[in-house]
Order: sequence, then structure tokens, then C-alpha cells
Amino acid sequence: MSDRASLDDLTRDWAEAPQLLKNLRVKQKVPLETLLRFQEKMTEVNQELQGCGRLVVRYSGTEPLLRVND
Repeated sequence: MSDRASLDDLTRDWAEAPQLLKNLRVKQKVPLETLLRFQEKMTEVNQELQGCGRLVVRYSGTEPLLRVND
């Protein structure tokens, strides 16, 4: 018997979830933690998700973009 699990076994409990990806063009990559209103909005969205999702916000490493994944 093999110690390896099949892909079917590994993904049995996986449920597909919708994902939103938005790219916002920026002039400057200002540290996000310095933007009070932005931090407040992120807190609000995370509270609305109630642990049933996640909000990921980061700057692109190669383009002048703010990437928002929900």
C-alpha cells in the first residue's frame, strides 16, 4: 500500500469559492498602514466577511497597481 494520497482524496473536502480581483492603478505606492481611512474600510470589510472569506490587499511588485483580492 502506498503512503501517497490521490488528488481526489486530497481535494475531497475542497469547495470552490468565488474570488474578486481588482487592480487599481496608483501614482505612488504609499505604505497602506499609513492610510487611516483605508485601514478603517479594510476593518469594515473583514467584519462583514465574518470569517467566511478574506481580504488581501497588496501592491504589485512590478506595476503601479494596488491589487485587491476578496
